[in-house]
Amino acid sequence: MIVSDHRAMVPMNQSEIDRFGNRAYTRIPFTIIGHGLSNGEESNHFSQSDLLPSLRHWLDKNHQCLNSNQGIFLPSVTQIPACIFTHRSYNLDNVFVHCGMKDYTINLNGDHTGYINSNRPSTDFLEVIHRLRLGKGY
Repeated sequence: MIVSDHRAMVPMNQSEIDRFGNRAYTRIPFTIIGHGLSNGEESNHFSQSDLLPSLRHWLDKNHQCLNSNQGIFLPSVTQIPACIFTHRSYNLDNVFVHCGMKDYTINLNGDHTGYINSNRPSTDFLEVIHRLRLGKGY
């Protein structure tokens, strides 16, 4: 298993931005070889936080997802996360939430934590953010 904690250490090019939009900043390489894994490239989006439950699922054969925002991709895709939460080094006060084709930005500001623009999801992610910040995880 080979995984990175960041994208390539070169400036982002226009083709990456055209292909992935603002999500290009969060893409990292990951490859794994093992018994029972399917060949090929996975095109669904996952988070690094999906790795541990995926490994547990692959090795234990038990259901490891605790909520809809947790994905399992080993040995094959079992559950795609409904949303992926990312934190980017260029803006530490914001959490970016990617849900399918929709993106949301939450500004972390104590009691004033909230969505940056009026584009609000039908599900309120502030509770999820507060839970993660309290160290409760998923």
